[in-house]
Amino acid sequence: MIVMVKGSKRNKQMFSNEEIEIIRRLYPNTPNKVIATWMPHTSTSISNKAYAMGLRKTKEYITTNCRNVSIAQWANVKTSSIVRRTCFHKGHIPWNKGQKMSPQHIEKLTGVFKKGNVPHNEMPIGSIRDINSYNEIKYANHKWMSLARYNWEQVHGPVPKDMCVFKLDGNKYNDDISNLCLVTRKDLAMLNRNHKQLPQELKEVQILINQIKDIVK
Repeated sequence: MIVMVKGSKRNKQMFSNEEIEIIRRLYPNTPNKVIATWMPHTSTSISNKAYAMGLRKTKEYITTNCRNVSIAQWANVKTSSIVRRTCFHKGHIPWNKGQKMSPQHIEKLTGVFKKGNVPHNEMPIGSIRDINSYNEIKYANHKWMSLARYNWEQVHGPVPKDMCVFKLDGNKYNDDISNLCLVTRKDLAMLNRNHKQLPQELKEVQILINQIKDIVK
């Protein structure tokens, strides 16, 4: 008996009583693909139906058949992975070898990006943007720098290696030169770890103490 189910993506063909009896007799010791040759159903549908009926493969079938199937599948996976490792094999000839672009195609590609073209969203030099709660300034084409570092270098010159610009009041957006000083990364780690709540004056004292300790060592 065939029942057409309405409202589904595709009409499903139900199992007849005869097909159910075949599954009941053959499923425990017969591969699903073999059973599928007896009826218009896929091996997956047969497996699902057998599971709903409470049928399982016997231990003898699993031992003798499934192990061989697993070995064959593993060999196929290994072979397939070697084949998929690259799309181009030795001796492969591209379909367009020796062919040239048509004049119409060349004309379409020519002049798409002209020399000196400026994108519509290009920001001028001197623009300031917010990145991760810090201000950055554009000081050259395609080049950005921390605004605090930029302000320091305009007054005191380049920041030495292994030094960084520190904001005394802890305000990430206060890039005024009076709020900036140079500290080593070691000092910065100590200030961030142990002295976040210190007022500005004590932070300056702590920085001096750390510098004196380094000189004494």
